[in-house]
Amino acid sequence: MGDATPQQATEIRAQLSLHLMSISVLYWDYLITLDSEMNLMWRRAGSSTLLFLAVRYLGLGGLSLTVFTFFFIPEKVCYAFHVVHQIILIGTQLLVSVVMLVRVYALYGRSYRILAVLILISLGLLSALLWSIQAEFSQHTEPITGYPGCATILTRLSQYHLAFAWESLFVFDSLMFGFTVYKTYSECGSWRGRGIEMRMGWLPIHTLMLRDGAMYFGAMALANLCNIVTFYLGGPVLSGSLSTFASSMSVTMMCRLMLNLHETARQGHGQLDDDEVEAGLHSLAVFRVIGSVDNTAGEREGERGREGADADTRRTGAEEVEPPL
Repeated sequence: MGDATPQQATEIRAQLSLHLMSISVLYWDYLITLDSEMNLMWRRAGSSTLLFLAVRYLGLGGLSLTVFTFFFIPEKVCYAFHVVHQIILIGTQLLVSVVMLVRVYALYGRSYRILAVLILISLGLLSALLWSIQAEFSQHTEPITGYPGCATILTRLSQYHLAFAWESLFVFDSLMFGFTVYKTYSECGSWRGRGIEMRMGWLPIHTLMLRDGAMYFGAMALANLCNIVTFYLGGPVLSGSLSTFASSMSVTMMCRLMLNLHETARQGHGQLDDDEVEAGLHSLAVFRVIGSVDNTAGEREGERGREGADADTRRTGAEEVEPPL
């Protein structure tokens, strides 16, 4: 491919700006939540901690490859770079999806029936995703010379293939959210049936996970949808220009969700080991409603209300535990 036309040059600069914004959001959020991560995750070992660290640091490491898009890359390795970059972006999304699957599995009391359904759904969507990636990478794309990175001209068929891969991930995330909503709705009836009074400032674990999950899922879904739209409306250069942003948002929001659940649990009961966490999933877990993970005022409020929380727990028979993730 020759040098870029003026329009293509403008689109390449826009694409590089979007890459810069994406990794800036990712690393900025990492820095401002590092203190919470050290207090909540580094001091304990367990499956939830390992999943968090995998999402956090594999995401940070994989997306750091985006930095090379700001430098000139030899044309002979440009196609390989394009392939590896797309695999890492989609792989990051898959890792977040696995964590969502584990959350839903734990939320349903580690039911093997639910696990079988989740695995069947996952295999079907994964097959579709792998087919679309293989179909895309079987086609050779020519880079645009004269600009940093590996800006490429995608054919219409290539755009559809990549869009289908991201759509498969979006469908999976939507199904996981639907499972969470259904479980929350059914648990609300269980709480009312047992006559447990829900006073202002207290929530069951399923309601808490829905509240936080809805907010974070909304952010991830919006970023993913915007990226999918670029494959249809962005043209041959800007197609998929929000892929880095979508992956960054998925890693950031999932880490925020996990940190917030652990922080909320700590305000109500302190840190528990993973066996106690999993056992608590079969009970009516109650958490104190607090703000974000870096809300120091919420920490002070949680300390003042702990004695009252223990009394309420004994009266209702509910149990305060740490969340599954």
